Amino acid sequence: MSDKEYDKYLDEVRERLAAYPNVKPGNHYNSPTPTLGLSVPQSRAALKAGYNFLKLPAEKVLQAFDHIWFNAVFFEEMSQSIYYYEKKSLSKDQFRAISRWIDRCDNWAHSDGLSSIYALALEENPDLVLPVLQNWNSSDNPWKRRQSVVSLLYYSRARKKVQPFEVMIELVQALLRDNDYYVQKGVGWTLRELYNRYQERTLRFISDNVNVISPAAWQATTEKLSVSTKKQLLEQRRGNR
Repeated sequence: MSDKEYDKYLDEVRERLAAYPNVKPGNHYNSPTPTLGLSVPQSRAALKAGYNFLKLPAEKVLQAFDHIWFNAVFFEEMSQSIYYYEKKSLSKDQFRAISRWIDRCDNWAHSDGLSSIYALALEENPDLVLPVLQNWNSSDNPWKRRQSVVSLLYYSRARKKVQPFEVMIELVQALLRDNDYYVQKGVGWTLRELYNRYQERTLRFISDNVNVISPAAWQATTEKLSVSTKKQLLEQRRGNR
């Protein structure tokens, strides 16, 4: 099927989204990708209403959403691809295709949406997915670096199986001094989720790296800690400066 034929599926998405009123004007995602000003519930409702191309075989549906992701103009158009796959088990070929979507990611909201897809794929097919995350950990692309840790435990409470602590903390350790703000937010978020699964070892790691963890990561890192533990770490952090 040619790109021109797939364009009709993108047009269907555009027409559907255009029917919704602009209730959230402005760009709320610090993204160069423009928005239509739709709320998340509106965007999800658009997908829930169904598209004609969803009747196609799974392979063609993926090709349609792949085309939409890489050719959409607006944030909400791209989001349709994420919403469709965020709770679906992926075949190996589907993961390989969707793993390329990170190349067009330029904001935290789409990054988190992709994390929800990749985290389930990691749980179900770790031999395929973990090497990809490990490779992204040292990428020049900050969104890939962020994915390399956030996709490990998005969210920890939803994961039936997780990687060993040593595997995950190695990826976190590599990014502690990363200079990208959104990577650091991902580091803090991942340490928080690690604490939910590996409490003692994560707390020891935080204490050992109390002066290395960046301000951008600190709030999320300590969010689930007790008030007394948080106070103790903060005193340690201030005292060593």
